[in-house]
Amino acid sequence: GEASAALVAAGVEAASVDACDPYTGEAYRKRHGRDAFPWSFADLAGGSLEGRQWGCVVVSFALHLCAPHYLALVCQELARHAGALYVLTPHKRPHIDESTGWRLDTEIRSDAWRVRLRR
Repeated sequence: GEASAALVAAGVEAASVDACDPYTGEAYRKRHGRDAFPWSFADLAGGSLEGRQWGCVVVSFALHLCAPHYLALVCQELARHAGALYVLTPHKRPHIDESTGWRLDTEIRSDAWRVRLRR
């Protein structure tokens, strides 16, 4: 919900923000008044995004938790359904190989986090 709130605060229309969280959907609904998709990394790797398209996807403090055997599939699926990928992470991980369809464009770092834009 933090990424959704930041996008709306930055001027993105709330109705155009989709969210995904398999664990805190009820809290998201209470805070934002709408449902988050309950997709897990396994769901994403398995094709749950079929029929959907986004200009960008923001993964906020989550992708570094993706099991290594799902990471490439998740990234490939996101590349099929989005034009840009923003990954906010507290680590150097995840390492996203260009073979997944994403090339590192920009990285911003602090002592506590990193934001990477891939296209």
